[in-house]
Amino acid sequence: MPLCIGSEMSSNEAIKQMCAAGFGAAFLSLHTCGLELQAGMLVLIPKAGNPLQRE
Repeated sequence: MPLCIGSEMSSNEAIKQMCAAGFGAAFLSLHTCGLELQAGMLVLIPKAGNPLQRE
């Protein structure tokens, strides 16, 4: 199933807050979400082909 992009934001904090509030899923770097993942505010959803690795 392809991803459907509903909006774009330039702030990682705004994206995390929207996800935590239940507005939907986001595609972010794991290092930006460490504290929220540990606190249970966000969860990692498994998706084929992830995680992406940059060279």
